[in-house]
Amino acid sequence: MLNNREKWTVALLLVLANHPRDKPASKKVLIGNLNIGIDYAEQLLAPLSKAGIVKATRGRSGGFYLVDRDITLWDVLEVIRMKKEPEESSIPWRVEEVVCRMQTACEDILKKEKIVSLSLLR
Repeated sequence: MLNNREKWTVALLLVLANHPRDKPASKKVLIGNLNIGIDYAEQLLAPLSKAGIVKATRGRSGGFYLVDRDITLWDVLEVIRMKKEPEESSIPWRVEEVVCRMQTACEDILKKEKIVSLSLLR
C-alpha cells in the first residue's frame, strides 16, 4: 500500500511522464490540477532528484523532467522509502509469513510497472 506521501510523489511523476520530453515541466504545470503547494512538490521530488530519477533545471525555462523514462514504480518507492528496516512486529509468525509473500508479490509487480506506462500518453 502507498501512503499519502508516496501517492503524491507518483502523481507528480505521472505529470512528468505526460509532459513533452523536449522541455522541462514548469512548477505551474507540475502542480497544475494536483492542488498541492510547490514547496511540498519540491520536497517530494528532492530524493528522486538526488537519486537521478528526476532532474530540475533553473531559470526562465526551467522545471522538472524524468531522466529515465523506463523508471519503475519499484525504483521510485525504493528511493522514497530509503530501504527502511522493518519494525519488530507482534503479528503471529503465520500471518507475518502471508504478509511477507504478499509484499514479495507486490514488489514483483512494482518492479515491472514503469511510470510512463501509467501515464495517459505513451
